[in-house]
Amino acid sequence: MKNQIHSEDIDRVLSQHHTLCNNGFEEYQSRSHNASEGRQITCSIHQEVEQIRKAVDWLRSFGTTQSINHRHTSYSLKNAFELDHGYISNGAMIVAASLADLQISRIRNSPNARFNLSEKALQSKLEKPLTQSV
Repeated sequence: MKNQIHSEDIDRVLSQHHTLCNNGFEEYQSRSHNASEGRQITCSIHQEVEQIRKAVDWLRSFGTTQSINHRHTSYSLKNAFELDHGYISNGAMIVAASLADLQISRIRNSPNARFNLSEKALQSKLEKPLTQSV
């Protein structure tokens, strides 16, 4: 059965991760305004509902471990997902991970995160092996 992802589900994740937007975790004081630079930040993750639904199924297919997989980031997984499923933003991949009930470990000074995905499953199920990300 396909996941039913709704706007409220995305809102719940965004309320738990206040600095999460399309590019990933942003160092902004709010999602709508960057006070230090005086520019508006647009968050359009809600427009990626279908891709988030696909990514939730895709991420769940790998299985989990008790600890965070430090070999790959949300960005490297985003790139692997895009090979078969088309574009998804880094932030939408992180939302999908949260909705897939994965542990999310934010990487300090980075827009990326790491998850508790099985390395063995990742390498065996993906056609093109993932390269390690920093």
